[in-house]
Amino acid sequence: MQSLYLPIVCLLLFFFIGCTEQEESVVSLEASSVLTEHSQIDLEETDDRFIGLIRSLSVGLDPFRLYIVDREMHRVAVVDSSGSIVDFIGSEGQGPGEFQSPTRAVQVGDSLWVEDGASTQVSVFTPEGVFERRATPETGPGGVGTLTAFEDRGYRAVFLQSSVAEGFQASPELQVAARLDDTFDVAQAFGAFPPLYQEDEYTQRLAKLDINRHGIAALGFNLVLNVHLHDLNDQGYPEVKRVQFDHEAFEKIDQPLPLGMTPEESAAIAHKRSEVVQTHLLSDTTVIQTFDNRTEAFHAEMGVPDRDEQTFYAALKHVHSGTTENVKLPGPILARDDNDRLYIELNHRPDERTIGVYEVNWP
Repeated sequence: MQSLYLPIVCLLLFFFIGCTEQEESVVSLEASSVLTEHSQIDLEETDDRFIGLIRSLSVGLDPFRLYIVDREMHRVAVVDSSGSIVDFIGSEGQGPGEFQSPTRAVQVGDSLWVEDGASTQVSVFTPEGVFERRATPETGPGGVGTLTAFEDRGYRAVFLQSSVAEGFQASPELQVAARLDDTFDVAQAFGAFPPLYQEDEYTQRLAKLDINRHGIAALGFNLVLNVHLHDLNDQGYPEVKRVQFDHEAFEKIDQPLPLGMTPEESAAIAHKRSEVVQTHLLSDTTVIQTFDNRTEAFHAEMGVPDRDEQTFYAALKHVHSGTTENVKLPGPILARDDNDRLYIELNHRPDERTIGVYEVNWP
């Protein structure tokens, strides 16, 4: 009896230790040893000044401004440090200074560039919100996390000269990001899709782009966690490193998404996989991947995302030391600023919206 008792005890200890380690491998934001809160911004909304649905956010520091892209109201809300909405840029429509489905607003030099996912156009505004011009970039369809800036120049992913001609199985030569000139033409292209996209056909073939203050660009991709780093200080923007991630909550795609798939077929697969929302690269070369997992209910109403049906996570890695932390978030990491602070959505509900400002401090 005693000889049987010992193996059972060992088995139970192994089971409980294994479960404990698995539970602790993804920590809450409150329990994070890396993300520390710096401040909070409570958005002040009124009957006249409000936000319908936050699609994305970018930050200006001098003066402090949040540029919040409102998917529902088809405009950009400008918010100051107190959380007050001080201005709106753009409105719904197809004319100059209007948007059908804005996805991203970024400061490029003394201008504000706003991309429209529906028309694939980029509009340029003055800091005061006056429309100046717009054009369609050569870089194909845009989206959240595709437009950014470095040293007063605009950069954008995805770089698709012809998605129809190229098909949806990426070739190794298909470049996925580019520096744009003042007319949004490609000045220099760089980067390639990872092996997943080269081995099979995927209709949702999207890249994410961020550039730190030292000119290192991070390319992330919506269906994989790994990140490719490129040096924009070197001629040709070569790839200098690939950062490997592992996160137990990340549900990898297990089948192709061919071009001929119906929306219903795509939706049936979509809730069984994770999708990268944002890629961020801090000045100390900390790479952060934000991704979400969605339920079937999320896809029931096509085109109307429900934040209550999404679960957000972040995977953080310090490139030099290899130290990692995996975090469960109350909402997405919406942006980072030039001080490498992260802006995390803590509450998405109207009249209660709160954005937490966090710093990354490795123990």
